[in-house]
Amino acid sequence: MRKVITQKQRAVLDEIFDTGLSETDAATKHGIDAATYRRWLKDETYQNEMQLYIESAQRQGRLLIARHCAFAAAKLVGLANSDKEETARKACLDIIGAFMAQQPKAQAPNSDDSEQQTDLNIPPEKAERILEILAGKKP
Repeated sequence: MRKVITQKQRAVLDEIFDTGLSETDAATKHGIDAATYRRWLKDETYQNEMQLYIESAQRQGRLLIARHCAFAAAKLVGLANSDKEETARKACLDIIGAFMAQQPKAQAPNSDDSEQQTDLNIPPEKAERILEILAGKKP
């Protein structure tokens, strides 16, 4: 039978993850002294439950980003066409950086780990526009 956490332990975890209070403040709010909270942190059941809360929070963050990714990408593309050169340059760098982060790292034959090659497959007209912006030239 799986051991479960107490109602007080769940209340403290809920306080930490739902309201953003620190662990110390959440424990204090629920009448838990520091020594007791340290004991909880050593308890495997509490650790496992806290890990579930952490994984849930991380999953929620990834879902939030995924839901807004298309909007952010569209915004960056719009900024890349800005009349303000510095804004356009930064947007282009952000677009390239995001694109590069999504690409698998391809290694050239007979190369060590420090020499990696990536094929961007950017259409020539977009590459030309990006280079013009990076060079500070008006297209």
